[in-house]
Amino acid sequence: MVQRSVQDKLGLLRQHDQGVPLEPHRREVRGVAGVHCSGWARRYHWGSLDHYLGENTVPSGHRSKHRRSAAKRPKIIVACFTLAAVLALSGLYLNQQEKPTENVNAAETSTAAPLAPSAIASVESFTPATRAAGGLADTSKPWIMTVIGDSTGNATGEWVHLIAAELSARYSRPVVVHDWYLELNMYAGETVVGGGAGEPIIIWNGSAVGSGPEYSLEYLDTLMPEESELVIINHGHNSNPTAMATALPAIANRIPKNSALAITLQNPRTQTDAERQTAIVQQVRSDWADDPVTLVDVYDAFADTSNVSNLVQEDGMNPNPQGQQLWAETVLRTLFP
Repeated sequence: MVQRSVQDKLGLLRQHDQGVPLEPHRREVRGVAGVHCSGWARRYHWGSLDHYLGENTVPSGHRSKHRRSAAKRPKIIVACFTLAAVLALSGLYLNQQEKPTENVNAAETSTAAPLAPSAIASVESFTPATRAAGGLADTSKPWIMTVIGDSTGNATGEWVHLIAAELSARYSRPVVVHDWYLELNMYAGETVVGGGAGEPIIIWNGSAVGSGPEYSLEYLDTLMPEESELVIINHGHNSNPTAMATALPAIANRIPKNSALAITLQNPRTQTDAERQTAIVQQVRSDWADDPVTLVDVYDAFADTSNVSNLVQEDGMNPNPQGQQLWAETVLRTLFP
């Protein structure tokens, strides 16, 4: 069994940039319950860093946009290799699970220019979310979901991974969660959850620490490497009502209309910027009230407990384990009844 750390992979990328041939990369992955998953896990590394380190890892005929031969890899991949090497040499690359999960104010992190009002356009009809979830029962083919958001869903103990575990158990299917690395602006690893005999559920978890919707819009093509049955937009804490009113429609208009679209109304704050968070939620409710999307109302789920402080960390914003569990239950109840 061959296993490589992210740092080892970066070293191989530097060798590749210098013309040293890469050995084929295969690795075995075990699920949460210790289920051996190496056969199918190797097949679903496309779009992540492992794909660029391996050979023949993409199943023929699959619909991924990122299927291509080594001879036709675009220059952007070389640029990613170079960027990764520079970051590794400068010591800026950190293990994603060791990074703090706190969000910060968008004004302190966002460098993207404000979107012009012309970015707002009418949103066409999407597939109903419950119909998209019905495809999970067909275990003969992969079922794909993309999450576009911030650090409220990036760690293994948070809601994206919690619903992955539930969906795996419910449908007896393994789940492959592809992890987004902010330092590289790309997917660069994956976590395998559960096991089973069916084809895997694929989750592209584009939850970027400290990011607002402008960041997601800038990297949207990379965040959505293939068409998904369901796309969840999960922003708010790192934004403001004006940015949400412009960026969310711009993102929605680039999502394939045969996908289902859901937008999260994130949890209330108990300290700094509590009024701003309430205004953001009210703005999103108003903007999307008549549109064919599903609102996942985490805000009201927290507020209805009458004790939000027990569901968030000391910063008054990021959910604690109890809050993450409630968040996951709200997503499951709304999108996977």
